[in-house]
Amino acid sequence: MHERLIAPRRRLLLLLLSLLLSACCPYRHSETPRSGPRLVEVARFSRAATGVAVAPDGRTFVNFPNWWSQPPAAVVELRPGGARVPVPDARWNRWDGTSAGAKNAFVCVQSVYVDRGGRTLWILDAANPLRAIGRKLVRGAAKLVRVDVASRRVERVYRFGLDVAPEGSYLNDVRIDRARGVAYISESEIGALIVLDLQSGRARRLLDGHASTRAEPGFTPTVGGRPWLIFGLSAPRIHADGIALDPRGEWLYYHAVSGKTLYRVRTADLRDASLGKQALAARVQRLGVTGAADGMLMGPRGTLYLTALEQDAVTARAPSGALRVLAQDPRLQWPDSLALRPLPGGGAVLYVTVTMIHLDWPFNFGMHRRAAPYRLFSLRLPAARQR
Repeated sequence: MHERLIAPRRRLLLLLLSLLLSACCPYRHSETPRSGPRLVEVARFSRAATGVAVAPDGRTFVNFPNWWSQPPAAVVELRPGGARVPVPDARWNRWDGTSAGAKNAFVCVQSVYVDRGGRTLWILDAANPLRAIGRKLVRGAAKLVRVDVASRRVERVYRFGLDVAPEGSYLNDVRIDRARGVAYISESEIGALIVLDLQSGRARRLLDGHASTRAEPGFTPTVGGRPWLIFGLSAPRIHADGIALDPRGEWLYYHAVSGKTLYRVRTADLRDASLGKQALAARVQRLGVTGAADGMLMGPRGTLYLTALEQDAVTARAPSGALRVLAQDPRLQWPDSLALRPLPGGGAVLYVTVTMIHLDWPFNFGMHRRAAPYRLFSLRLPAARQR
């Protein structure tokens, strides 16, 4: 997830207006007693970690986007005892601020993902840093980096041109189908899905501007008991964000943050380059209302997990379409991304990052109210809960 602001020339006026309202309209999070599996705090951070990825052996990776300032390290492995090791190495995590230096360094990492084989970490660099104060896409720097989990060695870098990641775009989330050799990526600032052939490195931008990949007109999520607005006036429009791949790799599910509707499309249709724009759009399926969601992930038995922004919760959608609250807790202030680690004896551990985006200054009448620590939580799912 990322933050989008209005034109800088209007900020001063809006700030003056919004300060008049700041004292009377604070965010209020539900004090409802926590429900569902118990949340366990895994780690605390001094800045927001948007993405989390967990290997089958428990190795855990998180990333920190370059929103307001460059992080000390964009991607780290959380080691036992509290150590945090840059991944793949310190050099990749030390961008010098130049376009030339961005080629083999992380500019603005938005998400990380360990594929189902567990051997590869995928790092998605949106390359659009400090966007809220006027920075633009660093041309030639948008990329997907494939890293071997065991050795932390970079195996390949997939680079995206302006045809796939145009000016104003923001690559958001990634899912991998190693069996078919395909990566699926959401783009949340303009609204599109991207399909990348992992063999050839060729990528295509699809459903660009389609209603399913766009924010829903007139929809404003209520987060922390208050409408999520920029300076109390206008709603952010965050497009296709969370994506999930079904266990067989046959369907891609996706959802806009500024929307309440879940969609899916057959991956075979996304991979079919002969399908025209309208033919592909006609094959998109609307699955119903889930409420505002950021991160999504599908478990091995077809349960779709979603972060529920308006409920301080994580929800679970069964293959039948039934939706239930899996875990609800006041500490889940803007639950962002999810990772799932199946356990050998059955059951699984679900991980969720908390970024408190709605408490940042553009959404709090010009006052910066979110503050460290930011957290990574886990919750244990019994085998029955995965259905």
